[in-house]
Amino acid sequence: MAHPLRRWPSLGVAAGLPPDDPARRGQEVFLTQCLACHRLAGAGAAEMGPDLARPMPALAYMTEPGLRALIRDPKSVRHWPGQQMPGFSPAVLPEAELDALIAYLKHQAARD
Repeated sequence: MAHPLRRWPSLGVAAGLPPDDPARRGQEVFLTQCLACHRLAGAGAAEMGPDLARPMPALAYMTEPGLRALIRDPKSVRHWPGQQMPGFSPAVLPEAELDALIAYLKHQAARD
C-alpha cells in the first residue's frame, strides 16, 4: 500500500515550512497515531472517529487544553455510547509529540 502522503497529499505540511517546524513532526505523529481512526479534511480512509477538520477544525470548537485532555483521557472530557478512542498516556504519546500534533492540526487548519 502506498505511503499515506502519496495517497492523500493534502495531509502533507506546506512545502515552504522550515525543516525544524514542529508541524513537520506533528505530521508524522498524525500519520502514525491518528490516521487509522480519523480523517483530516476528507483525507484518509478511516471511518471510526470524526474528521478532525470537518465540518470545522477541531481547534475551532475545542480549546487547546480541552483537545489535550481529550487525547490523554477521552472519558475525562466526554462520554458517549460506543466510545472507542483510547487515551494516549505520556508513555505512548510523549508531551513533545502531543505539542507537535497540536502544531500540525493548527498548521493544517490555517491552510483550509
